[in-house]
Amino acid sequence: MGQEDIFNGKVVEIHSGDSLTVEREADLEQVRCFLASVKAPKEGRVMPGNQQQLRQADAGEAWAWESKEALRKMAIGKKVRVEIEYSRMVPTRTGQDMNMTFASVILPSNKKEKNFAVAQLEKGMACTNLMKSDNVSKYLEDLLVAEKKAQTAKVGVHNKKTPPQTIFTDLVHNTKQAKDYEQMFMKRQSRVFPGVVEYCFSGMRFKVRLNDEGCCIALNLLGVRTMASDKNQPTLMEYANDAKKFAHSQLAQRDVQCEIVAADKRGSFFGYLILNNKSNFAEKLVEQGLAQVNYVGNKVPQNNRELEKLEA
Repeated sequence: MGQEDIFNGKVVEIHSGDSLTVEREADLEQVRCFLASVKAPKEGRVMPGNQQQLRQADAGEAWAWESKEALRKMAIGKKVRVEIEYSRMVPTRTGQDMNMTFASVILPSNKKEKNFAVAQLEKGMACTNLMKSDNVSKYLEDLLVAEKKAQTAKVGVHNKKTPPQTIFTDLVHNTKQAKDYEQMFMKRQSRVFPGVVEYCFSGMRFKVRLNDEGCCIALNLLGVRTMASDKNQPTLMEYANDAKKFAHSQLAQRDVQCEIVAADKRGSFFGYLILNNKSNFAEKLVEQGLAQVNYVGNKVPQNNRELEKLEA
């Protein structure tokens, strides 16, 4: 393995239980990697016309959702070392071949490094996948030991019991259902929900998965406004894109606390996103100069003084 086959970077996206994208530290190029010599259960395809709920026939393999979640929680946003092991061309559904890069992705540590493939195998979230060719991970022995441990403990894919199917109702494009959920949410004494940011529509509007509620909502940050994405105004367009890029780098696939304050007639919710370090993301946007303080109607945010200080 040459020096060019090893690089440091940051995990910016999880695609499945055995695939992730790493932004290379040296040149910020994004490299999609598949964990070498392991294979995770495949997710189902989202079918159009059903509010992005997976149909029973296309729900994917058992443990696929759990496997992806395990890797997301372990890897997203982390600084890692990528050791490229091998690559191969594979056919795709479109008929074109794709060059797949297989690598060992390591989370550095002063005590004990963590190999994501080994960790997935130990949890029963993947199985070893040995090719007939010489393409095999140099950590094969560790992989086999981890898989044996999971088989003995009968966890994950080695457990005969199939996990319950995980489906989240998508309220982003379903106004009627969103209003039904709004009535339910507003009756709660606490309207703070643990969630995951699934997608950044802009620097101030997001698709958030509410884990305990079984749904995904469109959330607009309360108290701030980013620039409109207007192709006819290049300067504003640049600010809008910068805000969206910043939001994606800080929030995409991250665990958050989502506090719902209100909702509009179109089924969009307004509120706050609190990061794991307890910081309010709206405040971070204003601090970076990527958003302006903006109050809609009588919806004055509880952190209005902090926002105004940051904007001054």
